[in-house]
Amino acid sequence: MFLNRAFVLPIRLKAALKRTHSKRWRAIPRLAFRAKRLECVRFSAAFAAFKLSPMRSRSSAVRPVFHSVPARGRLQLAGMARLCRFLFLMVLLSRSVSLCSAASAEDNAFKIASEKFNKGFWEFAASDFAAFVTNFPGSFRVPDAILFQAEAVMNNGDFNRGIQLLTTNQFRAGTLGDAFLYWIGHGHLGNTNYAEAARCFGKLTKDFPASNYRLESAVNEAAAYAKMENWSRVAELLSNTNETFQQISATVTNDLTARGYLLLGEANLARKNFDEAHETIRLLGGLNLKPEFAWRRGYLESRVALAEGGATNALAVSTNLITLANAADSSRLRAESYVLIASILEKLKRYDDAITTYEQNLSTNAPVDQQRISLLKITELSLAQNKISAGIARLETFWNQFPKSPAADTVLLSLGELQLKQAIATRDVSTNLLDQAVGRFDTLLKEFSSSPLVGKALLDKGWCLWYADKIAASEQAFSTAAPRLAAPGDQAEARFKLADAQFMQGNFTNALENYNLVITRFADVPSVKSNLLEQALYQTVRAALAATNLPAASEAVAKILDWYPAGFAGDRCLFLVAEGFAKNHEPAKARELLGDFESRFGNETNALLPQVRLAVARTYEQEQNWAAAITNYDAWIASFTNNSRLPEALFARAWATARAGQEAEALGMFTNFVARFRTNDLAPRAQWWVGDYYLRRGDSSKAEESYQFPAEWSHSELYLPAQMMAGRAAMARVLGYRDAITYFTNLANNSSCPLDLRVQAMLAAGDAYVSRTETGATNRPADLEEAVRWFKSVPTNSPRAVAAWGALGNCYLELGNFEEAAKYYNDVIQSPIAVIGAQRQAKIGLGKIAEAKAAGKTGAEQTALLKDALEHYLNAFWFERDLRPGEPNDFFWTQNAGWEAAKLAETLGQWTQAVNVYRQIQTLPNLSVQFQATLEKRIARAREHLVAAKN
Repeated sequence: MFLNRAFVLPIRLKAALKRTHSKRWRAIPRLAFRAKRLECVRFSAAFAAFKLSPMRSRSSAVRPVFHSVPARGRLQLAGMARLCRFLFLMVLLSRSVSLCSAASAEDNAFKIASEKFNKGFWEFAASDFAAFVTNFPGSFRVPDAILFQAEAVMNNGDFNRGIQLLTTNQFRAGTLGDAFLYWIGHGHLGNTNYAEAARCFGKLTKDFPASNYRLESAVNEAAAYAKMENWSRVAELLSNTNETFQQISATVTNDLTARGYLLLGEANLARKNFDEAHETIRLLGGLNLKPEFAWRRGYLESRVALAEGGATNALAVSTNLITLANAADSSRLRAESYVLIASILEKLKRYDDAITTYEQNLSTNAPVDQQRISLLKITELSLAQNKISAGIARLETFWNQFPKSPAADTVLLSLGELQLKQAIATRDVSTNLLDQAVGRFDTLLKEFSSSPLVGKALLDKGWCLWYADKIAASEQAFSTAAPRLAAPGDQAEARFKLADAQFMQGNFTNALENYNLVITRFADVPSVKSNLLEQALYQTVRAALAATNLPAASEAVAKILDWYPAGFAGDRCLFLVAEGFAKNHEPAKARELLGDFESRFGNETNALLPQVRLAVARTYEQEQNWAAAITNYDAWIASFTNNSRLPEALFARAWATARAGQEAEALGMFTNFVARFRTNDLAPRAQWWVGDYYLRRGDSSKAEESYQFPAEWSHSELYLPAQMMAGRAAMARVLGYRDAITYFTNLANNSSCPLDLRVQAMLAAGDAYVSRTETGATNRPADLEEAVRWFKSVPTNSPRAVAAWGALGNCYLELGNFEEAAKYYNDVIQSPIAVIGAQRQAKIGLGKIAEAKAAGKTGAEQTALLKDALEHYLNAFWFERDLRPGEPNDFFWTQNAGWEAAKLAETLGQWTQAVNVYRQIQTLPNLSVQFQATLEKRIARAREHLVAAKN
């Protein structure tokens, strides 16, 4: 029994000590040693960290905890540990078997998970550590398990899950708080959330002054700010003696120290603090650097020399880079050395040497990204020297030598870009160069669909299609490229061209949205701000105006005036927006913006100034302030006598004069305008006004003469309508129908005449034959038949066909062909597009047919036909339906129908009904005084008949 206990007790005691942090065993030292519980807990944590940290060195695990216990406390812990051991022994004796079994399962689970972690099986390790936390929730190893689970999932690329795991369990971190915070920062770095990463690392360095992670966190915090290009903050963190890096690096020299100083050098270089950069390089020279860091020091020194403007000196400094890269045995460093040296040679304008140096990365085992850089630079230099064919030959040679190269996608991209540039340079976009370029890009997209160059290939393909005038296809390419491009400048370019393609196709709303994306997302990108932003703002103004989005246009022009006060777009955009407000019937706002233009850009050399002042005069026109408009036009004419817009101003002044009621003066102005500017596009409009002037005053002969435009105006849209007006003017004079018929038939038979105008001419020709009623005319039926021919020539699908049917009904009624007349009248009545007046007129026509038939009958048959006619008139008089939008009611034919109905009621002896109809006619609007008097007389006569009938 004793031997058995002697064997078991050490095992149990070991398990008990491991469980010092569990709730079950923490109570014992708290009860027995209340005054010393802090020291005891710290000691226990130190011991546990030493025994149970297989993934970290024991010295680093113990140091943060054990050394936090005061020296005197550490001596007292020895005695306390002995007493604690005795108490543990007494309790453990009663539960030895169960404790041994539980400890064994816990140890085994943690060990297996640790082995998977150490061997790099991250997914399995993460799963095992998660199971450990679930199965042993009371274990003091839980913080370690959570930490290693988070590290495993981050090592597997899932930074979000790792961050969430650590953040939600920070309350369980215990003595691993600094480690939790370090790995949360590491996760944010991996997620490129640099601001949050910097916050985490900064918090660690301040809240955990004894942490072994402090130096690395200080360097990582600076690295995060470097990613955000906040170089001032990087320099402050790494150079300030009150910051963590300087405090620790003063006594500790290791790779982290070198890394920190290299970052400080980068910050000084970025801020062009070259003296500080040289001092940092000097400090690095005093350290015992590994070959890699020695190379990075030389790389930094070369770039500093280049930035200072000493390309020759930079070349001399950089010559040792290849040796240092070879010492580090790094193909990446060697490739980056060639790229830097080649870029220095570019600065020295030794382009052929630069290309040769870049080619060193094409014949070695250089990393793919460096091969891509070199290939793209070779392309760029070939373009810069206008040696496009030589560049294509170089790339095709590389393609033939290394068809399976990992950089094959870059070769295809570069070849396509060179062919695109060649097509643009030769200004021959109709050749097959564009097709060849598209072929290169399509091959890349098909064969290397996961390449990082897919976005650039789509962007370049979009340009090819744009130059080939395949706008819709280019829109698709630009749209697909935008989200797949990495560089902000390329993204902005794709969005801009996508908007251009949409603008070209009239899709102004979406174009406006994409122009705005360029402005809001990329305004702070230097290349976009200098090369693209002002153009994007200008296009935003145009798209917004086209979409009648005046607030968006105003906002864009305000940004132009603020950001680019001396740019190309400010004055023209301000003018365009002012015109936009004018077109939107907001003349006062337009005039306000035009006044702003005068104050900003109103010097006499500005080519837009005449347009601006002309636009000011037009705003007064919109307000019908004719006096102010005339005053401004007069001032303009006096100021810009030789301006190309003088005819426009003279015409506008004449028009304003006419609208002001000064038509005699306007007649002289328009007549003089036609004589002076006969070939100007406004001359036909001026002549048209003259014709209208004479027509309004009843001088149909002069009106007809004015509408007879010369053949040299045949290009004008008014040329053919003027012939129509000449025919109408001829109809207004005695026997002028003969000339009118000539005008109308010429138009109707002119195949180049717009269809609607031809239809108007057909109707007018028919009306002219119907109106031939001069004294001595003996062949009325022939004239009516000719009219019928013209009315029937109107296409049945024409909106004016209804008018032709009504006219045909009238012709057949006069010809006595009542059947045909009724047919056409009914067609009008049943037409869904006939206006209400035409339908009333057709109903009256049916009444006229019944009356005409009654004239040849007697007795009851005649009476029945007259009653039928009365019913048609009353139907027309009372006929109502919902008016279509914009359709006016036609009271003329209502009045006409009522008059016919009342007269026929009198004929039939229906005097009461006649009075009622006359009274209802009196309720119609716009009756003349004479007609009102006539109605009263008819009513009085009807009443006399009623009185006589009673007597």
